[in-house]
Amino acid sequence: MKKLFMAFLAATCALSLAACGRDKIISTGNQKIDNAVYNDDSISLAPYTGLKAVKNNYKVSEKALEQAIHEQLSDFITYKTVSRPSINGDVLETDYRISIEGDAYDNDKGYNFTIGAQEYGEEFDQKLIGVSAGDELEFSLTYDKDYSDVDFAGHTADFKIKVNKVQEEILPETTDDFIEENFQYDNYDAFEKATRQSLEEEYQEDSENELSEALLAQVTEASSVLQYTKGEYDDAYKEVKDAYESYAQMLGTDIQSIYDSFEVTKDSLKQEALETLTRTLVLNAIIKNEGLTLSDEEYQSGLKEYMELNDYDSQKEFLKQFGEDVIREQILKDKAIDFIVERADVSEKDAEYDY
Repeated sequence: MKKLFMAFLAATCALSLAACGRDKIISTGNQKIDNAVYNDDSISLAPYTGLKAVKNNYKVSEKALEQAIHEQLSDFITYKTVSRPSINGDVLETDYRISIEGDAYDNDKGYNFTIGAQEYGEEFDQKLIGVSAGDELEFSLTYDKDYSDVDFAGHTADFKIKVNKVQEEILPETTDDFIEENFQYDNYDAFEKATRQSLEEEYQEDSENELSEALLAQVTEASSVLQYTKGEYDDAYKEVKDAYESYAQMLGTDIQSIYDSFEVTKDSLKQEALETLTRTLVLNAIIKNEGLTLSDEEYQSGLKEYMELNDYDSQKEFLKQFGEDVIREQILKDKAIDFIVERADVSEKDAEYDY
């Protein structure tokens, strides 16, 4: 199962909440809860077994399977110039200019837009359907504040596009020989089966993560944090900031653009840090209350999984980068999450996968 709290491991080594001399006690003024199953100086822990939740069973649609196969065939696709109006899936060779709120943003000549790729969103693609070579388009689009591209989120963009060519996509003939030569499967049926299985595993992983997140949220919301140290809070705050910075690096943008896109403020950062700290205190309390420990086998299995998740081949280098204590603490927290899930009252329902 993909872990909930290590997606940004490569960006931070500060997941341990050791006090490190920063031991000033901060009292929250909260009271112990009446139905607590565990209390210490830091937290009054709500019940964490028998919780109710719904698990989504995502089914692989034929459209999703078709898209996944198409993506794998993309290196072998060729294009043919056609004289008809464009349709979904065509590639338009264009000269274009983009302005955002009146300021020049980008321009290029001979650039290819694939209709359906949603490079600038679904509405943008709709504007490109039904055009022919020689057409010149001018239109404006206003993007939602939560749009994935932070440069466009919450802004109006003006597009000027000249269509030079309409090109039709030509897929390779997926014969058994082609599949065997390029994908190492004996035939197309085996290739399709493996693609479907990969999607099913992805959907299952996401479903399990959603379930774990929902159950843990129930415990954290019902528990009461009584006090924490300044060092604990500082580490949680750093973890939250590192996550945003890692996301900014992944998108190739600056951290302020990410903050603007998600409407992050100093106050909301502090709130996220407190929520992160609460999760850690809850998990540590469960570990103490249940006396959870790691066997050598559990540690090695978790270590291998985190190495794979963060693209490390060398165990020595991985441990040098993050430290064995930090990794052990995280694997033990994962075990506490699994403890909650295994003892939950879970019902299931079929659901459509949200891409």
